[in-house]
Amino acid sequence: MLREEERLEAVLLDQPGDRRRIGRVVGGKTAIPKRIASIVLARRIADCAQATTSAGDGPATAAPAYDAAMRSLRAYFLRHAESVSNADAGVVALPPEKGDRLSELGQEQARRAASHLADAVGGGALDRILASPLHRARETADVVSEELGLPVETLDSMTELRESEGYGELSAEEQRLHRWSVWMAEHGHDPDYSYRGGESFNDLLGRVRETKAALEAMAERPGGKDGAGPHVLAVSHGIFLRFFLLDCLLGEDFRASHVPRLWQVRTVNCGMSLFEYHAPDRGEEEAEKDPSPDPWRCITWMARPWDPP
Repeated sequence: MLREEERLEAVLLDQPGDRRRIGRVVGGKTAIPKRIASIVLARRIADCAQATTSAGDGPATAAPAYDAAMRSLRAYFLRHAESVSNADAGVVALPPEKGDRLSELGQEQARRAASHLADAVGGGALDRILASPLHRARETADVVSEELGLPVETLDSMTELRESEGYGELSAEEQRLHRWSVWMAEHGHDPDYSYRGGESFNDLLGRVRETKAALEAMAERPGGKDGAGPHVLAVSHGIFLRFFLLDCLLGEDFRASHVPRLWQVRTVNCGMSLFEYHAPDRGEEEAEKDPSPDPWRCITWMARPWDPP
């Protein structure tokens, strides 16, 4: 009898690209987090069970093979509203106990975004609200939650990049000299480099891919709305979302040496970015119409239609 790990691997490898997408890590390793593997396995089992029907008293009859191409999801990523740290032009970041909360402007931004979303998704088009565990993201999500009447679920993997230990206590000049964008760019040849407990390139990229796997596990066959699967609002952070975008665009070619170019992609408080996921096992005709090699696509980036420039 196969051990549990071998069964998980067999199921994951049964869908082309799943193992690479869920477990890929820069450096050649393809370890699959057990929690994510379990989620994927549970979906496989559920779909296989749903596809099996009983013909009278005879043996169970299997329906056609599971069609992953039917599964899709829309993820509306909302960067949190302005925080007290964002509003302080004198420093890069304040200590969390001071800066990790919304400013007065941030509270107003969140209310305007929530009101717009309520108008735009009238009739319950959003299915779930996810949020980073950081207070500024949760506070933003709570305002939207109250407007839409949906509970907020915390997804730890969507938290912001972790700077080095004690970073928020440094002077403004020291912060500029020792911020993540500086020391990671200086070590672009080593994606696992960490300065004083700060998050490495690979650490953050791993969280992005964990988030993707969690969202993919929520994907379903298209429902009634607009021919798409579930619509999920996810409140997160600027650097995390830059990584999510670059991972979608470049895939395995996204490297630590690209860090200096990350800042060419701008983020704004309460900016909305739409990403679509379509399961990779598509028919030939669909693949010819859409030759994209990755199941994730960016549709819009940092739009703020309720606050035009």
